[in-house]
Amino acid sequence: MKPIGKRVLVQVVAKKQEEVKLTSGIILTARAQEEPLVLKGRVLSVGSAVEDVFFDDTAIFMPYTGIKVGEGLFILTEDEILATE
Repeated sequence: MKPIGKRVLVQVVAKKQEEVKLTSGIILTARAQEEPLVLKGRVLSVGSAVEDVFFDDTAIFMPYTGIKVGEGLFILTEDEILATE
């Protein structure tokens, strides 16, 4: 899949969620834990007008941005990416 213009195809890095046992003995399942503040994903492809994001970068972006196009795959605009690693 090749994004057009200033769009980027990103695959979210799988986040391992485990149960957490609090000191009080309460167990928080993965579902009960807080949503992450930002997501990380590997850049799989970039559009021809993208200037600051490159193939195989790790993109950092906010949850609920972009368009989900598959399991763990998102198309984001370059402006929706907060930073790269």
